Amino acid sequence: MCLTQHFSPEIPPLIDPATCLMPLPDKVVVSRLDEHTLHVRWQPTAVTTRLFVGVHPEQIDLSRPLAEVENGQETTLSNPYPAHRPYIAVQFIGGSADGQWIVTAERFLPLAGGVNFRDVGGYETVDGRQLRWGTLYRSGVLSELTEPDQQYLGCLGLRLVCDMRTTGETRKRPNRLPADPHLQLIHLPEQNLERAARWRGVTAVLFNRSQLDSLMDEGYTRVMIDKNAALIGQVLRHLANPANYPAVIHCSAGKDRTAIVIALLLHILGVPWSTILADYTLSNLHYDKFRAGIQADMTILTPLGITADHVQPIVLVKTGRLLKMKQHIEQTYGSIERYLQDKAGLHEHMRAQLRANLLT
Repeated sequence: MCLTQHFSPEIPPLIDPATCLMPLPDKVVVSRLDEHTLHVRWQPTAVTTRLFVGVHPEQIDLSRPLAEVENGQETTLSNPYPAHRPYIAVQFIGGSADGQWIVTAERFLPLAGGVNFRDVGGYETVDGRQLRWGTLYRSGVLSELTEPDQQYLGCLGLRLVCDMRTTGETRKRPNRLPADPHLQLIHLPEQNLERAARWRGVTAVLFNRSQLDSLMDEGYTRVMIDKNAALIGQVLRHLANPANYPAVIHCSAGKDRTAIVIALLLHILGVPWSTILADYTLSNLHYDKFRAGIQADMTILTPLGITADHVQPIVLVKTGRLLKMKQHIEQTYGSIERYLQDKAGLHEHMRAQLRANLLT
């Protein structure tokens, strides 16, 4: 069979990744203008807002504000710790936010060779608690980290890296981690799709790309949730050990396998699903890197004229996929809690320990 006679070179209408982003409920947002300058904006209103900076969220010197803003809701700060990760404590005095304190940091870490490396901290739970900053990170592949990246991550005091990639992926792109004897790398590979399912994916790319969305949905439900429940349980049990923090969970892009584990974890912690979905869509900010990675992996199909744009459903992150996963769990297992207990082997005392480890 001549594949070129059946392959359609037309690219389906592309979706702008920005339209798939959901706003986070963060009350304070920190962004990096350059190595020495941070921009901070906040929603609460106050007569006076004071900002303090430190290199650990629980060790910020509150005796000397780095900046003081009158009747404003944003400012720029000179970063006094360019070699470290800065954490910012914001104090509100007067006005509707009088007496409030918020500790925050950049959500995405400034790694030249990192992909989708971000902090899961700061999210509020339905009962008013908050996830600790600087405790749990999620990421894509760590094989391209530069020496400055490794030095920067070395300052975080990481204790655990859980790599969820397949053995083939890790062999092709081994991690480049900080040289720290206290850092433990655990490889917990997902179970691969069987050959027939992989062939369905190839034929969908070539002949029926309208099936790609349903195949991706199947990857979340039948493959990860049903077939890899033991893997999900293993990762979460490692996170139940308080000695394993700070920790990083990662896969190849950090947008699918990692996202499933993080979504289930945030649910355990009591984070509302509106926030879980918003965190999930943040991966679209790295869409261009994902697209470039897919394109590099598709070189065998280049002679047919197939580009990453032909397979956008594989690259794009859309909330409907995670919601279908949630619905699949509830319909198949009764609830997320029953799935975690009966299928993933994560018992209630472990879920309680996760809450103790990660919530303030």
